[in-house]
Amino acid sequence: MPTPEDLLAVERISAEDLAAALQSDAEHPVIVDVRNEDYELLGHIVNAEHLPSATFKEDADVDALVAKFGSKQNIVFHCGHINTRGPTCALRFIERAKAAGVKTHVRVLAGGFADFAEKFSESAGLVTPLQSQRRLSNATVISHALGRKRANSAANTTS
Repeated sequence: MPTPEDLLAVERISAEDLAAALQSDAEHPVIVDVRNEDYELLGHIVNAEHLPSATFKEDADVDALVAKFGSKQNIVFHCGHINTRGPTCALRFIERAKAAGVKTHVRVLAGGFADFAEKFSESAGLVTPLQSQRRLSNATVISHALGRKRANSAANTTS
């Protein structure tokens, strides 16, 4: 398990720099969205690869991703906003790429999808709309997550 220092050591890219890279004529970075079930509900960065964080648990699965994306020189991982899953998955990718002798430039989106969407949801071609076609506040997103956690806890205590 990576330490907090390990997670902080992964290079970051700002929402503004990522947006500029996506809007440029240069080769776009590969965007790896490691969120789980909220990918469609809350929208996502256009053309992002949705690979839930569980995908990064087994070496063989990560090795397959290194084979798929390792030739790309610019890969950006992100999660929702807390910056735990994104850096953890990025570290796993970096570790397995290094073991395979693959050199690539891996970064994590600072502030995660929440920050990116807040800044660029109105920019054409950067963020897909929310499933419900309306913007949700952070309070609504947190409430949704807490409600699901409470429901799961209640289900586990009644089983």
